[in-house]
Amino acid sequence: MAINYTLDTFKIYDEEFNAMLAEQLERNLEIFNSSTGGGIILTTESLKGQYEKKAMFKALSSATIKNRDPKSVATIVFDTLDQLENIGVKVDRFNAIQKTADSFAKLAQDPDSSFSAIVGVLTADLIVADAVETAVSAIMGATQAEATHVIGDGTSEMTFKDINSAQFVYGDAFKNVACILMHSSTAKQLVDLNIDEKLTGVANLTIQSGTYASLGIPVVISDIEALTMTAGKGVLFLTTGAVVLTNSESVRAYTDFDPTTENTMLRMKREWSMSVMCKGFSYTKGTVSPKNAILMNKSSWTKTATDNKTLGAVIFNSKS
Repeated sequence: MAINYTLDTFKIYDEEFNAMLAEQLERNLEIFNSSTGGGIILTTESLKGQYEKKAMFKALSSATIKNRDPKSVATIVFDTLDQLENIGVKVDRFNAIQKTADSFAKLAQDPDSSFSAIVGVLTADLIVADAVETAVSAIMGATQAEATHVIGDGTSEMTFKDINSAQFVYGDAFKNVACILMHSSTAKQLVDLNIDEKLTGVANLTIQSGTYASLGIPVVISDIEALTMTAGKGVLFLTTGAVVLTNSESVRAYTDFDPTTENTMLRMKREWSMSVMCKGFSYTKGTVSPKNAILMNKSSWTKTATDNKTLGAVIFNSKS
């Protein structure tokens, strides 16, 4: 029986698309959140408007604790509890996919449901990949807005001393570093360093088990473009919650078909939005739905934290 595609009968199954999208998103988000030790958090929450604002209170200084004279009834001066505000920004995304119905028929598959399921899985993978690229672009840009949290000039390969220097930018809070995110080219340099080291057990561990020394800090390797700096590759030392990217609007679905082509074309368009917020910084550029290049620009961010130990990341600029 011939398939009659009309506006009344044609339907791409949103249930199948959404089921595959949700399942794949949940799997990808869990893997990424856990692999970074919570350094990059990808989550879901409905948010209104183009900006996300979160209030916090400024840390009290040690000067607020004063010596008390048990014999005194003198008037005292109260210190103020100051409030700070972190501002994130929403980025809007879409994808539009098309395929001929005949291509599925040739595989003896139902064009409607097969198209929905396949696009659901692939869209989820793309959403997570784009989310990670966006999150890293933002934390790279924000961190560069604070010069004390950027070390290295891109002319030298990263060493164990550099890893140590990066985590101790946080001083006595050095244990807050949850993971190191680096490009594979930098990871190779670290492996080579492990092999070349003459320390007992370091080279053996690298060669025999495939693991390598990083001062006990978990390492995440990704060849995302956001780690590329003007000179060298950026290595991110992330603390927990350094950057939070929220899938802030429900995915909107639009489906259609085009019978005017010789082979009927199935089409699916999805729109969604994400909100990105960096710990200790506010997005102040003013550009609505900024591209990643704007998020990576340090002039787009203003530091709000009063204690640099509470900032989300440290960057080591390593030789490519």
